Amino acid sequence: MIKKQLLISCLFLLALRAFSQVPGSLDNSFNGTGYVITNVSTGDDWGRSVIIQPNGRIVVAGRSYDSQWKFSMVRYLTNGTMDASFGNAGKVVTAVGMEGEAYGMARQSDGKLVLAGDYNNGSNYDFALARYDSTGVLDPSFSSNGLLSTALGSSQDVAHVVAIQPDQKIVVAGYSSNGTYHKIGVVRYNTDGSLDGTFGSGGIVVTTVGSLDDDAYGLLIQPDGKILVAGYTNNGSTNQGVIIRYTATGTLDNTWGTGGIALAPNTGGYDTFFSLAIESSGKILAAGYHSVTTTNRDFAILRYTTTGVLDNTFGTNGVRLTDFSGNNDEVYGLLIQPDGMLVAAGYSNNGTANTFALARYSSTGTIDAAFGNSGKVTTALGNPDAYGISVALQTDGKIVVAGRANGATNIDFAVARYNGTLTTGIQENSLNNSISIYPNPSDDKININIPESIGGRQNILTIYDTHGLLVKKISLNNLTTSVDLSSFSKGLYFINIEMDGKNMTEKFIRE
Repeated sequence: MIKKQLLISCLFLLALRAFSQVPGSLDNSFNGTGYVITNVSTGDDWGRSVIIQPNGRIVVAGRSYDSQWKFSMVRYLTNGTMDASFGNAGKVVTAVGMEGEAYGMARQSDGKLVLAGDYNNGSNYDFALARYDSTGVLDPSFSSNGLLSTALGSSQDVAHVVAIQPDQKIVVAGYSSNGTYHKIGVVRYNTDGSLDGTFGSGGIVVTTVGSLDDDAYGLLIQPDGKILVAGYTNNGSTNQGVIIRYTATGTLDNTWGTGGIALAPNTGGYDTFFSLAIESSGKILAAGYHSVTTTNRDFAILRYTTTGVLDNTFGTNGVRLTDFSGNNDEVYGLLIQPDGMLVAAGYSNNGTANTFALARYSSTGTIDAAFGNSGKVTTALGNPDAYGISVALQTDGKIVVAGRANGATNIDFAVARYNGTLTTGIQENSLNNSISIYPNPSDDKININIPESIGGRQNILTIYDTHGLLVKKISLNNLTTSVDLSSFSKGLYFINIEMDGKNMTEKFIRE
């Protein structure tokens, strides 16, 4: 009888452990609760962007207020505790001009961190950047003291997002005001912070789309060097999601959409794109929200072909909408897992408060019923509101979402970690025991060796970074193939090989 009770207890514990690991559940190994709320300053703290470093540590950037808004960052260890080796006991707060706010963050190949936002010059706002070394100290080799600002026009200029090209040039996007309306502004800098004269007019491009305001929140560097910028345009009555594609020199790419501009369908509502991702096929995903009514916004993901036309093989005529609660739901972050699944993160209003919200989809836009509650997850943090803003993927498949939540006395940084794909220990349709990848880590190239027994067929190799962005796609036609890593930033990557319905996913580090 005792043995039977012990067996039942063991099975119960195993069942609990398995339940706690289901995709979309909070990862309780992170801070003991699956989430952490961090007070950075004496006032409000808004987390806006998250990255996973090659060593697994998590960096969140945004803005903090203590008599004025300032650039701020926090770094966490993999268990969710503060990393005391970064900045001041894990925190970095930087005054930029009379007031400065960081919105976007990117990591260079040498590990340096670039923050982008705005700063108050005394009469209006300009684009502002800051670069830090891997310990959170301002980099004096960037501009003059690690900080720089750029006026795009004579009025307000605000940067929302930043990306690093393979050649380490820095691209920043947001809006530039002409004194009456906002227009989409893009700036490219050399690695030392000087404006890149080979891009646009002296490094600056300002694009007018609609008759009123235009703004940019999403930015993506394609593998071919073209630059995608996403946001919204106001056509005089509604907002439409917009994606602009520029050539590497900053001119509008006429092979995309109409004259370089692709719009979301005009439904009469207010729609905005906040995030972009690119699939191995080259198709483009844009995520944000679609207004069903004035009080009901839905998660929206749209897929475009390589020429900027909606792809009707995705969702319904290229559009996938997801309603959580009948109230406002908005996507701010989007990533593609190495297996092709899509993860969208943002917030949902349950009628009383705002919560972190996630949804996962197949590559065709079908919601993944194995994730969370029939494909959707909501997490109440803070008191009462929380907003998920940015999402990143760990090497073990766990999903990290960062944003902000109401703390005890004000708004604080908030980070939650979720379990990703459930691993049973049984590999089905897997090539992992057949194909070898070496050396790993590597600073110049990796080799892929395919045994002769499964060679002689066309195999597709795709490489993604930790944000799910496609970095490279090639065909493997030989038993041994080398991939040149010289254009890759230093860091962690996922590599996926597909062959005859089978696949393998591995990770490697570019040193």
